[in-house]
Amino acid sequence: MAKFSLDIEYDYDFLLIGISCHEKDYRLCWAMNKELNIELEKQPDLEIKEKKQVESSGHSLYIFPDEENYIEYSVVANRATGGLLVPEQKQADYLLKVTGTLTTEKKESILSAVRSIGIVLMAYDINPSSLKSKQSLQF
Repeated sequence: MAKFSLDIEYDYDFLLIGISCHEKDYRLCWAMNKELNIELEKQPDLEIKEKKQVESSGHSLYIFPDEENYIEYSVVANRATGGLLVPEQKQADYLLKVTGTLTTEKKESILSAVRSIGIVLMAYDINPSSLKSKQSLQF
């Protein structure tokens, strides 16, 4: 009998912003809702379990599907009790993932809006294709 293998190639064509913020996730999302004029809602935690880990880590997740503009905003906590979602980005407390068709101007306006939030210490653009643990961002 012949063996078949399934090769899956994920699309990493999305805007990823690393956010450093000492506030709780709900406070950050509330501020982002006001600044970006969106409505992020709490979802069940994103459970990640690496091969070497005994227990899975639960990362808080907020999502807003903007059906009018075909864009989805997702905010996920990078830090959890079980470890980091993206270990290469230790300085990021949260990650904002924006999927959909975005112009360069829209990307810049989202990044500048996040930077203008008072509780955000730092916000920066991340190239998701360059990350080792980019498969963790497929949610």
